Amino acid sequence: MSSILNMTYEGDHICVGMTGKSSNQNSMELWQKINDFCKNYNCYNILGISEMETPLNIEDAYNYWQVFEKAGIDTGKYRIAWVEKNLSTKEVTKIVESVVKNREMVSGYIFNNVADAKKWLLNKNG
Repeated sequence: MSSILNMTYEGDHICVGMTGKSSNQNSMELWQKINDFCKNYNCYNILGISEMETPLNIEDAYNYWQVFEKAGIDTGKYRIAWVEKNLSTKEVTKIVESVVKNREMVSGYIFNNVADAKKWLLNKNG
């Protein structure tokens, strides 16, 4: 895997940090590890903080639902608040957001900063 993934359990959410190169294979490995971590702690609130070096290619972004499906992130119990710090990859990340939300796989949004992401994630009515 050419991405670096750090995860911590914060009591009411999982904090995921990652950097590296985006690819379908890396995404699959990342989300499988995230899913295993969530199951281990029985916590499905995910705060993602990403600074990827390269965006996914557009075709992979439109097919990202398959990554979530294969990794088991398709039950509807996941709440994902994601922050992509690299502005050059954010546009493609927004496509991924639309794809998985349109398929009702998760509840989640892309945020501009960690404070707003965490506020939404921990608001049960959000």
